[in-house]
Amino acid sequence: MIKKIGYLGPPGTFTELATRSYLEKIAAGNGGESFEAVCFYSLADILSAVEAGELEEGILPLENSTEGPVNQTLDLLAHRFKQVKIKAEVILPVIHQLLAHPGVGLGEVAAVVSHPQALAQCRGFIERFLPRAEIREVISTAEAARIVAREAAPWAAIGTALVAGSYGLTVLAEDVNDYPDNATRFVVVALEDGAHLPGCKTSIILSVKDRPGALYDILKEFAQSGINLTRIESRPAKSRLGDYLFFIDLEGHHRDFLVRQALLAISEHTVSMRLLGSYPVRGTGGRQEPAPELPVSSLLKQLRDEIDQVDGRIVELLGKRTRIVKRVGKLKPYPMQVRDQEREKEIIHHVRFLARKEGVDEQVVENIYRLLLDHFVSLQTSVMKL
Repeated sequence: MIKKIGYLGPPGTFTELATRSYLEKIAAGNGGESFEAVCFYSLADILSAVEAGELEEGILPLENSTEGPVNQTLDLLAHRFKQVKIKAEVILPVIHQLLAHPGVGLGEVAAVVSHPQALAQCRGFIERFLPRAEIREVISTAEAARIVAREAAPWAAIGTALVAGSYGLTVLAEDVNDYPDNATRFVVVALEDGAHLPGCKTSIILSVKDRPGALYDILKEFAQSGINLTRIESRPAKSRLGDYLFFIDLEGHHRDFLVRQALLAISEHTVSMRLLGSYPVRGTGGRQEPAPELPVSSLLKQLRDEIDQVDGRIVELLGKRTRIVKRVGKLKPYPMQVRDQEREKEIIHHVRFLARKEGVDEQVVENIYRLLLDHFVSLQTSVMKL
């Protein structure tokens, strides 16, 4: 059976090149399974076809090393197409060429036509060599070549060498992108994400609670779990002004023990969180064995290491509270009454509420805090006498 994979057309775009690269890779490792590349003319149509089962997979541009994220892709994944998962990624080196009719010279070019991302990636070249040329944005680099080919005026397109021959154009200038290491990351989407393999990354979307330090608490959980974050982007949540969604890539598969634990922990700090998928990092392709489950002894050690990190954080925060208490003591004139019963009642009520929220025994927390309050009253009294 031939499986269909959709890409953004028309033919000759960088997305088609990324699709070819991906098909070559899976053809070498899937035992002869056949795929057919199908051209679509919008990212939304590709995602819709994947959700409807008309396509097995689709390829979408996600980010460029020069110009950053492809916001349309992020917004479609976040707001409209919530069933699809990322199952693979393709990193494609992007080399732009300036294409024109045969015989057109560089100094004659009256307009430069291309996709907005391509134009942005070649901004320096255009400003230096084509400062008087009109800039025209179109839906793709291939569409730019088609428009230039039918235009009698001396226009030029920025696109691939692949598309030049399709429209009878020649390469007027090679490698016109401003940064030689320019590359675009594409993601392969399907109804299921990638298998549990070594060398994976995981992508998530989340929104945080509206309180100070909410995003810090999430990043802290990853740091304390020893999980490296490889990318974080924010996009408007399209609700209230100031509300944002965060797109995060992290090392590891969502079925890995440490990743599972971290995702569970950060869910306490989020309004919503959605797993976009786990998939092999570029360069780890090919047939691989599933990642083995860690033995109990290793899991026990990891959990004890996490406890040690939590204990260190608790002591660190107690140190911070101690320093604040001393500063308060220095502000109070001696022999002012240190103990404030109403204030202590508020503190006990607050920590019992937090304990209940976190699933901790409220009485245990109250007992600990009453000991701490006695200690801090004594400490503050000694500071006041200095």
